[in-house]
Amino acid sequence: MSSTQILDIIGLSLNTIAAIVLIVPNLNPIKRLSDDLVLSGKPGGDEYTQIKHLKESCTNKIGLILLALGFIFQLVGIFL
Repeated sequence: MSSTQILDIIGLSLNTIAAIVLIVPNLNPIKRLSDDLVLSGKPGGDEYTQIKHLKESCTNKIGLILLALGFIFQLVGIFL
């Protein structure tokens, strides 16, 4: 197996894992009331931060990083 094929396989694997990381939180129909806790914001204001927003943001960043790494591995594999 050549290095090009190995890099393509790694890239495709990372893209698949990223897709799973991004979709799994949306498949869970059960929501927790503890996730609705407001961490910051002004009382009566329109802007606030909840625990669920922080969790979603972290999950989205991980998925984006995995997708980017997957595409980078594939591009490197093509140009080798």
